[in-house]
Amino acid sequence: MATAAVLATVATVLAVRCNDLRSGRQPATLCALQQTEETESPATTATSPAQRAITECDRRITRHQAALDAGADPQLVATWINQAQAEKASARQDLLATTTAQPEALTTEQITHMVSELGP
Repeated sequence: MATAAVLATVATVLAVRCNDLRSGRQPATLCALQQTEETESPATTATSPAQRAITECDRRITRHQAALDAGADPQLVATWINQAQAEKASARQDLLATTTAQPEALTTEQITHMVSELGP
């Protein structure tokens, strides 16, 4: 069954394409709906924050290692690195959760059925 995010995307595109559906250009409109579904997956948009967090943690770890090389207190730097590594591990789990929980894209047949259920 379609998720709320998918239904919201379909509703948005349908609002824009309502005239196309009524004017007999239904196949082209359904194709556009399917393309929107494939490119605007919630999992795709959810991946970005986790990936940014991983990149930021890597940057911090590199900075902390440079501070250690420059003579900073090893115990303090170890605390900072451990914290950044823990945050990175958490972000990796978030990334894994979003990539493994990707909803399946709707097929043209599923979209056609949804549109027909909406009525004229």
